Amino acid sequence: MKVKNRDEMFQEWLTKIVKESGSWNAFEKCRQKHQKEEREKSGKPHAVCRVRSWRRAASDFSHLWDQDNFDNYRKAALDEARQARAARAVKKADPQESAPPVVVIEDGIEGDILGDVRWVYDNLARLIRKRRTGERYLDTKALKDAPSNGAVGIAQYAFNDQKAFFEKFVTKILPKDDGSKDAKTQGELEEELDPTFSDLKKYIKRMD
Repeated sequence: MKVKNRDEMFQEWLTKIVKESGSWNAFEKCRQKHQKEEREKSGKPHAVCRVRSWRRAASDFSHLWDQDNFDNYRKAALDEARQARAARAVKKADPQESAPPVVVIEDGIEGDILGDVRWVYDNLARLIRKRRTGERYLDTKALKDAPSNGAVGIAQYAFNDQKAFFEKFVTKILPKDDGSKDAKTQGELEEELDPTFSDLKKYIKRMD
């Protein structure tokens, strides 16, 4: 992510504000006038005259903007750029950590989809972690504790779409856990879950 210099950032920020105020035509006419004056008086290169014209026009339209607001905008942009650089550095230093983990459970008990879903749900906080940069990742160490390769696939599915994981899987097993009289049997739950299992094939295939 390329970081613009202060003048470029200010011009981008001020352009948006002036346009939103409906004063862009007047502002640009004023800026072009200042740019022409700068060329005639100073004889400086076009780029220099353009920067100066922006500063003079901004001063003429100072009632539309606030210096503190721009300083906050610039700080947020610089922070975002620093975080992006840090994330790239992490990926460059350890590309395996940033890639989807490949974990194979050698002696796992396969075929227990309810147990796999419950395990992922119970261990979600251990499985899906965040780096200091805010980047999410699937914890390989925690994943190795999975009871089966099916659970590994479901964990990868939950990482990629946590909302879908809760809607398609967790909400179906919770009635079984709450002990209510309306709770469905193991067989009924498996029958409901099996049609959605096709969504997991691309993740579980990774473990073959």
